[in-house]
Amino acid sequence: FEQPVDILEAVSFYNYQNYARANNFVIGGTSLARGNPNADGITTELDAGKFNVLESYTEIAVFPFSFPTRFFTDVAVNVSNAAAGFGSGGDVTGSTALEESGAYSFGLKLGNMAKKGDMEASWAFKHIAANSVVGAFADSDFGDGHAGKHGNQFKLGYALTDTLFINSSASFVENLNSGTAGIIDQQQRRFQMDLVWKF
Repeated sequence: FEQPVDILEAVSFYNYQNYARANNFVIGGTSLARGNPNADGITTELDAGKFNVLESYTEIAVFPFSFPTRFFTDVAVNVSNAAAGFGSGGDVTGSTALEESGAYSFGLKLGNMAKKGDMEASWAFKHIAANSVVGAFADSDFGDGHAGKHGNQFKLGYALTDTLFINSSASFVENLNSGTAGIIDQQQRRFQMDLVWKF
């Protein structure tokens, strides 16, 4: 490669106080846990007693023939609930709930939209175990949001002008477990388009 290799590394830590208690995720008897289960133990509290999430994002950019190509990984672990490591999905019952503490994604991004005529495309696979992150704050564009999901997401963008961009995305997502709503095997197919004006 004629151009250097760029490496980006970012580390974050999120601490949520008392999120696992009922008044934070149940209103009028309806679950708002967003994929965080309460299948084990006290039914009015989430199985994950705490959410202290450590996240690491890594991106490597290369420029073959001056064409931006980026590979990325993103890993998050609820360190307060990670005694059993990464969960593999399936029904969250009994001690299995403690295994659902890891989330990860990896993918590829091609191109970069900076000026008129530029294109950008990306693909990512995401796995968000039930107790890994706070489901209420998970990516709402990935299926219908929430934790306890995995699947693929594709994006394509085009710069109509130097300041006007059109973006599209397609998400193909499946549930890892039933969470609190009995929705095992539910699948989501979401297609979106938006127009962005930078000024």
